[in-house]
Amino acid sequence: MNQPVQYSTVVKPRDAEVISISELLSVLKIYRWLIPAFTGLVTLAVIFYAISLQPQYLATATLMIEDRDKSIISIKDIYGIAGSDTYLNTQYEILKSRAVMERAFNNLIQKEKISLSDVEQDYNILLNDFAKNVSVSPVRKTQIVYISYQSENPELAASAANAIAHAYTETWLDSRLAVTTNAKDWMQVRLKDLTAELEEAEQALQGYREREGLIDLGGELVLSRSELTALTQSLASIQGQLAEAESVYLQIRNTGKDNYEGLGSLPIVLQNGLIQRLKEDKSVLEREVEQLSRRYGPRHPKMKSALSKLESINQNIQKQIKKIVQGAEREYEVVLSNEKAIQDNVERARSRVQAINRKQFRLNELERQVKTKRDLYDVFFTRIGETQATSDLNTSNARIIDEALVPLNPSSPIKKLIVLAGAVIAFILSMALVIIREMLDNTVRVARDAEEKLNQTLLCVVPDKKFSKRKRDEVLRFSPVSSDAYSEAIRTIRSSIHLNRSSLDHKVFAVTSTAASEGKTSVAFNTALAFAELGRTLYIEANLREPAIHHYLESDVCTGGLVDILESQAQVESCTARYGKLSIISAGRETVYAQEMLVAEKFSNLLGLLRDQYDYVFVDCPSLEQVSDALVVAKHCDSVLYIVGAGKLNVERVNAGIARIIQSGADMAGVILNKADPSRTLYKG
Repeated sequence: MNQPVQYSTVVKPRDAEVISISELLSVLKIYRWLIPAFTGLVTLAVIFYAISLQPQYLATATLMIEDRDKSIISIKDIYGIAGSDTYLNTQYEILKSRAVMERAFNNLIQKEKISLSDVEQDYNILLNDFAKNVSVSPVRKTQIVYISYQSENPELAASAANAIAHAYTETWLDSRLAVTTNAKDWMQVRLKDLTAELEEAEQALQGYREREGLIDLGGELVLSRSELTALTQSLASIQGQLAEAESVYLQIRNTGKDNYEGLGSLPIVLQNGLIQRLKEDKSVLEREVEQLSRRYGPRHPKMKSALSKLESINQNIQKQIKKIVQGAEREYEVVLSNEKAIQDNVERARSRVQAINRKQFRLNELERQVKTKRDLYDVFFTRIGETQATSDLNTSNARIIDEALVPLNPSSPIKKLIVLAGAVIAFILSMALVIIREMLDNTVRVARDAEEKLNQTLLCVVPDKKFSKRKRDEVLRFSPVSSDAYSEAIRTIRSSIHLNRSSLDHKVFAVTSTAASEGKTSVAFNTALAFAELGRTLYIEANLREPAIHHYLESDVCTGGLVDILESQAQVESCTARYGKLSIISAGRETVYAQEMLVAEKFSNLLGLLRDQYDYVFVDCPSLEQVSDALVVAKHCDSVLYIVGAGKLNVERVNAGIARIIQSGADMAGVILNKADPSRTLYKG
């Protein structure tokens, strides 16, 4: 027996939208018939497609491409080829070239393996189709390559693979012969040019030697460099002497030639031996004059004689100082003149060395040109001889290891694999579409949607189960003695309302929904039937614009309605009908003044009167998107039961309706998810 689940009033939203394995399996279980059906249809279509495919036969020839270095004459030396890998890759591309394909195609035509129509343009079409069926597969790190051809005709497949292999070797021989011939012709022309260039270079070298008179340029360069070195050393020495002489000369000039006292203090004067002796004699005479002056007067003969000697010594000292100064000046001029002469000699020697270097450089350049042209001439002369000797040698760079054999079994299509792949892809695609559809679904389908997307208390999930095609049976489902899933769900609503009531005074409940066809009336009426088992319960149909409850009940049950009561045309007792233990006040007849009647004080007073007479009152209101009558009624009720049809409306519309209820000031008792798919789990993936 299916038991409905009692939901907590506390909403616990998920941290993130994560699909668990159990949720995924639940979604797949819902579509457990659709997925196999879709997979079966696609598989059936793939089977018919595979049957319609023509069998293809694949024949393979094995070719080994020789390394280019095995050739007698290196092709690289003649017209240049890069490394081994590049060479082999180039040959693989040549194998797939149009020239090779066309040669093989023409050979097959000559052998009547392929026939052409009378229309000439068909040739290119057939050639392109022929090339599309060719595959070249080199074996990694080897010189082996597989040449395969696929065709509906097994004999043609083998012939084509072999024809391509032979066409490649023939193409190689033709191209090698053409290249060798062209290379030989070109080298002969080039050899003549090199001969003329070599002769011209040799004449230029000899002419330069004769013009410059070059015999032993190396010896001249050595002598000139030795002379330059000696002169440079002499220049350094004389420049040292010049610095000393210039220093003395500047001292003399700064002191002054007539300033004998100052000149006498110069080092060059003080160091002179004669000056030193004269100064010693002067000192002796000065002491003698000093002694005589103490005994004699200035006119005394001895005194005069001593003074005369002292004057003579002073004059002699000045004369010697003058000679020393003149000698220093002459020495400075001589050293300066010598320095200039040596400097000129150094410059001339340097110029000679540079001139010899220039001649040496030019001579070396001419000699290099002669050597280069002679070496190039020798290489060309040797190569042209080798090329002429091997021009008639017919050796290919490739040989066929295994010729293609006529295949006995088709290589493709592998029909079982195609059918299996189609079935697997269809199965995976169907599951992916189902999961994507569920993930993009923005409606409220299961309990978790109601809790997370609406952020409201979920009172119960009512399963969707068709009992019969009659409207009456759609509404009157609840049975006090039945234990079916629907009746248990209604009992769960009853329990949830009891648990969520804040006080026993909460007796009057408004029942509404966002839009029509969400099963609002059915849930409201059956919930009232369930509460009737607990106490006095009244069901009021407040949909005065489109009354419907009378369609579900016996015609003689309803004698009047809410419209008659509000218009004071009937009493409550006369308009109250019974259905089992449940009291019913239907809308009665339609009216265009529904909102005016519900807004009126008389309706509020009526609910107050009925609150005292009954333990539970359920007011069935119109849906919110139709009219705003439910907002008016909700203000006079204790709580609102909000019915949400599973998978009917998107979340935005439902939340907008709930927001209107809350903004009106009414109390939300909770949400009831109606017409839920029983095959879905409580929490949808």
